[in-house]
Amino acid sequence: MKRDPNLVGLSHHHHYALVLARHIRLALEGDEGTTAVRAELAEHYADWIQGHFDVEEELLLPALEAAGMQAIATRTRGEHTRLRELHGAIDGDDGVLGAFGEALSEHVRFEERELFPLCERTLDPSVLAAVAARTKSAMSPTVP
Repeated sequence: MKRDPNLVGLSHHHHYALVLARHIRLALEGDEGTTAVRAELAEHYADWIQGHFDVEEELLLPALEAAGMQAIATRTRGEHTRLRELHGAIDGDDGVLGAFGEALSEHVRFEERELFPLCERTLDPSVLAAVAARTKSAMSPTVP
């Protein structure tokens, strides 16, 4: 699927989020433990996962609400809240780590299949351009 160039940065974050979710699943299934994947999550959460949520919540979701799309904005915020709560509760709990990985994967698929296509069809190009500019300036350039 061709993505609006202004949303490509956020889609790149989604790709890495799916990789991270896979790493979590494999770590929980394997014999090597979860130390490495926990370090990977800790290293990147504040920089780009939280930053990604912030861009969407500050730019995309208000624009969708202004266009009458409250339900999808509410769903997106709710999933962000759930992911934040799970992240805050991981602290050595493999069950919560697994739930975080699964919720992250499901959230990415929702945004790529539903949220972003709706944004591309509905939002003014200036909003999408602001998202691109904010994504470039607010996110760490070392997003894997």
